[in-house]
Amino acid sequence: GADSSYADASLSFLASSTCGNSAVKVKKFFGAEPPHLLHQFLNGLGYEYLMKKFEKHKVGMMELPYLTEAQMRQMKIPAGPRMRILHEVQLLRQQQQPVQQHH
Repeated sequence: GADSSYADASLSFLASSTCGNSAVKVKKFFGAEPPHLLHQFLNGLGYEYLMKKFEKHKVGMMELPYLTEAQMRQMKIPAGPRMRILHEVQLLRQQQQPVQQHH
């Protein structure tokens, strides 16, 4: 019917439009993410001076949750910031997961 051809047209329009700027924005956020996300995170903890270590090892906000304490030690991140960053990442992950309410 007329409905399906309309849907097809809108789908092809969406496909063509994502080749433009919006696809770039998505890639920027998920793929090659802007470094300021991690910078904001470190800055908020007062550890912006560690940014270069993270950049050197190509660690961004996307990789942060997978970092272990041992890996951070190898990156020459001092014990204090290491513990704090690991703790903050845990908190962030808990916030992102749907919280199950216990009655």
